[in-house]
Amino acid sequence: MMPDWFEIENDDQILSPALLFYPERIQKNIQSMIETAGSADRLRPHVKTYKCREIVKMQMDAGITRFKCSTLAEAAMLGKCKAPDVLIAYPLTGPNQNGYLRLIKQFPDTSFSTLVDHPDQIAQWKSKLEEPLRVYIDLDVGMQRTGIKPELADELISLLKEEPCFLAGFHAYDGHIRDEDPKQRKTSVKRAFFAAERLIQPFKE
Repeated sequence: MMPDWFEIENDDQILSPALLFYPERIQKNIQSMIETAGSADRLRPHVKTYKCREIVKMQMDAGITRFKCSTLAEAAMLGKCKAPDVLIAYPLTGPNQNGYLRLIKQFPDTSFSTLVDHPDQIAQWKSKLEEPLRVYIDLDVGMQRTGIKPELADELISLLKEEPCFLAGFHAYDGHIRDEDPKQRKTSVKRAFFAAERLIQPFKE
């Protein structure tokens, strides 16, 4: 009988606790992810689950160039990997804004961007910027954690046209949708993103 793939032969020689990597499985998952999306260019994987340079480098070797993270520490890890494009998927305020600006100078090979969901954040950025800042407007499509409702985002769009920030795009997260049936989940996602699609349509034309 063949052992399960996750079983190891020399477990008596491994310190505990320890982090074990199964490169073949990781590589298979990366390729499956790319095939599902259609191409590596359509992906922006979130590193919050693994926080690991080795896996980031495996993804980059597979052609993935854009990444997402939640914290400045995760962003710094991606900067050390020289990831080309990094989005901090959380609105930054106060000291975190200062830390973000230091990251930009520390890792010039990486293009960083972040989120905004309130005019006060833009005002805070304005007082600190020496050059234009790439931001995405964070849209709340039902998660009710961060983001502005799409129907209320016009003010932010207008404000970003006047401030030293560059509107790179829109960000939305549908983590609240957990229908087990794929067809029902697809319907729920379309319903949740309807208002967002109406908002961003003018930018596609």
